[in-house]
Amino acid sequence: MRAGLFLSLLWLCSCTQERPPELTGEWLRTQPDIVYYFGDDSRFWQSDRIGEQWIWKRENARVRLLGQPERLWIVSFQGPDNLRVIESDTFDLRRK
Repeated sequence: MRAGLFLSLLWLCSCTQERPPELTGEWLRTQPDIVYYFGDDSRFWQSDRIGEQWIWKRENARVRLLGQPERLWIVSFQGPDNLRVIESDTFDLRRK
């Protein structure tokens, strides 16, 4: 009986876990003004690199940008619409 109650409680907790914020969509970096776009179809581009495009893949706190050159971002959400990025430098993005 106790085991069944424990398993039910464990299942209920796993169902109510908070999902990590979505990365898809447009994000704005100010100074300089750059728009980053993470598409639903895994394409990534940024407004200051016209014609360049990457495939993005999220791995927990990392975002791999597959292309030439390959890039790696370490990301932490400051809220659902605010993101801190560490690449060659550290910068903040907010959802556009």
